[in-house]
Amino acid sequence: MVMMMMMRFVRLGLPVVAITSALARAGTSTSCPAAAAAAAATMMGGGMRFNSSQAATVCVFGHKIPDTDAVCAAIVRAIELEHDGSKATAYRLGDLNPETEYVLQRFKVDVPPLLPDLRARPCDSVAIVDTNNPAELPSDIAKANVTSIIDHHKLAGLTTMAPLEMDVRPLCSTGSVLFHRFKAKGYTITPEVAQLMLACILSDSLHFRSVTTTDADEQAAKELEAIAGVSAAELGPAMLEAKSRVSHLSGEQLVLLDSKTYTLHGERTRVSVVETTHGPSVLARSKDILEAAHTVKARESLDRVLFFVVDITAGRAVLVTDDQVEAARVSDAFSKAGIKASVSETEDGELHVVLHGVLSRKKQMIPALEA
Repeated sequence: MVMMMMMRFVRLGLPVVAITSALARAGTSTSCPAAAAAAAATMMGGGMRFNSSQAATVCVFGHKIPDTDAVCAAIVRAIELEHDGSKATAYRLGDLNPETEYVLQRFKVDVPPLLPDLRARPCDSVAIVDTNNPAELPSDIAKANVTSIIDHHKLAGLTTMAPLEMDVRPLCSTGSVLFHRFKAKGYTITPEVAQLMLACILSDSLHFRSVTTTDADEQAAKELEAIAGVSAAELGPAMLEAKSRVSHLSGEQLVLLDSKTYTLHGERTRVSVVETTHGPSVLARSKDILEAAHTVKARESLDRVLFFVVDITAGRAVLVTDDQVEAARVSDAFSKAGIKASVSETEDGELHVVLHGVLSRKKQMIPALEA
């Protein structure tokens, strides 16, 4: 039985040396199979269970203000954990954006339930996807038994109560990471799972336009197209069009549609983006957006709120502000990063800082702003 158990962990990607060492540290010998199984389960941080009737509940979720990758990756990660032998449920930490709504409706996937805080659900452990930033997670995350993080962002300061599994790769989406995990474990990628993985990649790469896109992402997308029975050439533009349907949103909803909080040069800064194929239509609402940005800044006691319109069609980002000092500060930061920046003033006295070739917050905006 010990050998069978060890082979099972090998299939899950754990080296035999690590398994044997863990069993030895636990005082387990091959003459005590039950103890060996218990030690192995302990080694997995409580996420692995051999008796499904006694399985603990793993709550799986991504970041607040969820996007397509956060939601769809949580669903896929829950499926992976079920394959591993855990009882897992996917959740979301906020309302769906128009693009994610489109994806779930198109592929007839149920919307994951809302998780306002960890006290709202019986979470024996937590599996995080698409973030490792405590500011983007429930306020009580420090008290949670976090057993794994699957992500594609840089490390951002989250601490946990115990060692955990971390899989962070320089790919364009968490869906890409999960694709490689399924293949490494030999798990079947069903058409339904492939559809969600492909949506993750197309969303975060802006249909392969973003500088975050790698050759591995594009190759994964090709393989997923064949499994999903969906063409990226058709799904990608459809998702971008859905992403751009924001005319019904209020100014504040636009500010918080795709927004993350960072500490930049000691200042708490909310960096908001609206990715759209209809850039001028969003810029036409700049007055409402700026009023909302000031409201959010005061309510959240922030030092700065930066709002960018990412014009996918034009291949550029535009900072909208009414503060000349802020405009100069952002323009200088991007210029120093080697990015062409130009400032223009509207008839209403608003300032637009045009950043040519900038489409990615993760790989272009934040590095320039924090340099």
